[in-house]
Amino acid sequence: MSTWKLILIALLLLSVVVLVFSSASPRSPLMERGLARWSQRHPSWVLRGAEDRSWTENLGLQLGSVLSQFLTGVVMIYLAPARTKRIADVLTRGPAALLRYLGIGLMLAVAMVAIGLLSALAVYTFPLPFILVAVFFLAALGGTIALTLTVGKALLGRAGWPAAHPWTQLAMGTLLLFSLSRLPYVGLGLLAIAAVLGAGAAVATHFGSGRPWTLAPLIEGRET
Repeated sequence: MSTWKLILIALLLLSVVVLVFSSASPRSPLMERGLARWSQRHPSWVLRGAEDRSWTENLGLQLGSVLSQFLTGVVMIYLAPARTKRIADVLTRGPAALLRYLGIGLMLAVAMVAIGLLSALAVYTFPLPFILVAVFFLAALGGTIALTLTVGKALLGRAGWPAAHPWTQLAMGTLLLFSLSRLPYVGLGLLAIAAVLGAGAAVATHFGSGRPWTLAPLIEGRET
């Protein structure tokens, strides 16, 4: 068995271990000292919630979340396979490109926050922040799905299965990225980075259309 196959199996096992341990939601030492007086339990594992559930209930919710994200990705790549592929392709251009898309995503987030704050000052533009949040969410969703597809494809290719079905690639990437988002204390940060990176890649590729951002259609006599 090749080294990359062993690495792939180890990553899958670690992902399952993270899901199981994150479902257990251990108490935080800070809670034992009474520093967080607003709650009886501190959710040291990301996105667990404040409810006092059993670990089996939490594990069921975790698996349901993984399945829902996978099915969302299946619908996305089925409805827009070419656009998803274009976004996924640009994510394989190296660290410099990833930093560029991360910067684009950050600028997009800052711009939307600024526009949202300014629009809240007027009654007739008050709904605009909600629209901007929806736009950023869709961009981040499409880009993150492309990112999970890229991660799954890269790992399966390294392990000797370069021709694996896109759904298999998506399942692999979804499980790995979802488990990373459930790591204690750093999970939300990793999830935010993935969302911003995905949004930046989606915007840079004109939402997967492959066309450059240009005002040519608004200029008379210029071809689109």
